Amino acid sequence: MNALGAALARRVGEAGAIAVGLALIALFFAWAYAAPALWLLGFFVLALGALDALYAARVLRKVALRRSAPSRARADWPFEIELELENRHLLAPLSGVLVRDALLGQAAAVTWAVFPWIGAGETRRVCTRLTARRRGLHRFEASLVRTGFPLGLWSAELQRLAPAEVLVHPRAGRIAEALFRRLEQLESARRSRQATRSDEEFRGLREWRHGDHPKRIHWRRSARLGALVVKEFEEARSARLTLVLSCVAQRGKGAALAEEAISFAAALAQACQRRGLLLSLICGTSAAPQVLEIGGGGAPLERALDRLAQLELEAEAAPETADALAQLPPRLFRERHVLCVAARATALPSEEQRARWRKLGAEVWSLPADGREFTRYFARATPLERLESARSASRAPRGSAAP
Repeated sequence: MNALGAALARRVGEAGAIAVGLALIALFFAWAYAAPALWLLGFFVLALGALDALYAARVLRKVALRRSAPSRARADWPFEIELELENRHLLAPLSGVLVRDALLGQAAAVTWAVFPWIGAGETRRVCTRLTARRRGLHRFEASLVRTGFPLGLWSAELQRLAPAEVLVHPRAGRIAEALFRRLEQLESARRSRQATRSDEEFRGLREWRHGDHPKRIHWRRSARLGALVVKEFEEARSARLTLVLSCVAQRGKGAALAEEAISFAAALAQACQRRGLLLSLICGTSAAPQVLEIGGGGAPLERALDRLAQLELEAEAAPETADALAQLPPRLFRERHVLCVAARATALPSEEQRARWRKLGAEVWSLPADGREFTRYFARATPLERLESARSASRAPRGSAAP
């Protein structure tokens, strides 16, 4: 549909230019050879072109355009736009109306919608697709309405201002199962090293069994009962993760790697939501990081994706980055798995900062986007996964824009 609309728009303009050229050639030969028939032909073609353009321009003034588009979409995946064109003229119909829609600042995000026929007083709807190549909050350009009706000798066009916006989430990605297997292994090893677990909830007392750790014995109650009893805890359901996302990157390849890191964060948030894992996402500027807790329900995940969509890359880390990280609540790192993700290893938190987190009992991973381990755990989503991700993003309410 895009190619057809662009071709029709180009052909209509070419037809008008050819008609005017032929009329001027006829008038030139009529002047040179004093041929009345050529004078008549040239003026007739010019008059037809003028009437054609005036008719189309007059009817277009009575046209109302409305756009219905989702408020959220996914980068690199088409989302559906519904265009509604109303011909408010009571007598004049329209045919071959082309509507051009595009996103500001994205040359590739352009679509054409074709309305073959709109009768007087009628309303037609056409669905088309648009693909945003970059994440972020994007604004639609003023829609261009063009027609060459009735003769196709010349086209008339008008711009209809439609102040609508769409929030484009990061590109869809897939977290490999190897990451969660490694997480489970490290969590099991960490639990086996601990005699008591600070993240477990006390459930009660029971009789001592062979293999129970001595530190779990409740000595006061054992002395009263005359038999050994141990404290029993609720087993923790799953590990808890903290993702520290750095958006420090230079232009060019560094910016592309930073976008991969942001896509990794979005994919990890979705994977943790499906698995029921608790994820604390630390992102934002290096001087003022923000914390997003992703647990149960869809609203926290949606807010996290919205925040990731609007992250801005920094050319270099702020001098107060270390102080800002040190002021974060210790609970975000105590007995947790901390994933530090950045475009390059130089943009990761300092080794001194990571050592502080290890003192709190954290298992710290470093995953620069330019490393092999990053590609082992993260990959671009398959077409089916991208489609499902785009559908979930497009379930947001649609916004309409009137002329």
